[in-house]
Amino acid sequence: IKTQRLAGDVVLKGPDHGQLNVNFGGVVFETAGLSLVQVRQFDINLDWHFQLRPNGVLEPFHFEFIINGVELPHDWRAPLGTKIGILRLAGKLTGPHPHGPLVAALRRWRDAGGTIEISRLATEYGPLNLEIEGTFALDKRMQPLAALIARAEGYIDTVEALVDAELLQPNEGTAAKLGLSIMARRPEDRPAYVEMPLTVQNQILSAGNVNLLHLPAMRWDQLQGLVLSGGGKNVSLPP
Repeated sequence: IKTQRLAGDVVLKGPDHGQLNVNFGGVVFETAGLSLVQVRQFDINLDWHFQLRPNGVLEPFHFEFIINGVELPHDWRAPLGTKIGILRLAGKLTGPHPHGPLVAALRRWRDAGGTIEISRLATEYGPLNLEIEGTFALDKRMQPLAALIARAEGYIDTVEALVDAELLQPNEGTAAKLGLSIMARRPEDRPAYVEMPLTVQNQILSAGNVNLLHLPAMRWDQLQGLVLSGGGKNVSLPP
């Protein structure tokens, strides 16, 4: 990983409270034998406060990641092109401060009502302009649960690109464009868009009542050795 510019600041307001703001410029990710991934700018903003409020609720952990000007390798043959204008993820993590072995810590976090609340997940990628907000959690089998609202512009060109890339069959693309056109809203002052609820439950991604995709299971057993430590200690991995 190479970067032309690195700047930022860390503010520690106490043993359990702080802020981190870092930005990278001209970042290049290089792997032996593979093409380069280039990023014009990458910003990370974190705000943590691991103290209980008077009502006994833990302060949330706020996060924001902003990536601008991503250039993907041409040999990846990405269906929507090689340029991502922006990718932004912002939200907060609620629930108890995780510590101890990862799987046990996640179970305690889940059982205490822990959630990841996404206030904004946005991307401008090829013809697609997508924004998502909602909540993620874990079910009793430690698989993701999600209730989301998605808003998309450029949906027709996106479906056509997926058909051209043979990720959708032509008849599937035709059906998708018809369904999206029926759902679309067409304001006078901006491009048409579709807005729909998305859910993830029992490893199924659904849009409304339509099942879209069966998701692979999270294999937490592969991370059994990961330990999350509290009190400012480091995360540790087995040899």
